[in-house]
Amino acid sequence: EDYKATLKSVLGSTEKANKAFAWLNEFAKKTPFEIDNLTASFVKLAAYGIDGTKVMGTLGDTAAAMGKDINEAVEALADAQTGEFERLKEFGIKAIVVTKANAKKMSATLEQTGQTALAFTDKMGKESFKIIDRNNRKMVTSTLSAIWNEKYAGAMAERSKTMNGMLSNLGDAWTNFKNLVAETLLPIVKDGLQGVLDKIAE
Repeated sequence: EDYKATLKSVLGSTEKANKAFAWLNEFAKKTPFEIDNLTASFVKLAAYGIDGTKVMGTLGDTAAAMGKDINEAVEALADAQTGEFERLKEFGIKAIVVTKANAKKMSATLEQTGQTALAFTDKMGKESFKIIDRNNRKMVTSTLSAIWNEKYAGAMAERSKTMNGMLSNLGDAWTNFKNLVAETLLPIVKDGLQGVLDKIAE
């Protein structure tokens, strides 16, 4: 109920909150992350205007590959959207300002001098660069997603097979069961509780 209330606050309606919670429950089954962390990540992304259903797969794979919590990947992306690139280092990406001296190395044009290049090692072990407009949030998100997808796709599925991943999925199944029970019982319990509160107020 708390998860749904939080989702309703950031998404604006009960219908959207229920839809998001259903999506998160399905997503949790395929990941080594627990529903509380996934919900917190989804809410943070929504606060930054990012649709979690579109990026959480990539962020989850990235976090799983680096042995980190998905929330850390979310914060790295959120920071990058505001022009802060320090946290990206923890996920294999370094931001470099394009200058006349290094432009050729990064295959950048002179017009791109002053812009930001994201430096990373690709799947083949080669140093690569992607030049971005640090003020263009959409470009920052899509570029980071492309880099991480290429490097880390499938990491969540691998980590889900570990003991910790299995225990996490077991916890998600329990949360899902509690939710199914609560949908039937919670209104009855809340009505009774409201009666007690009313008596106390009297």
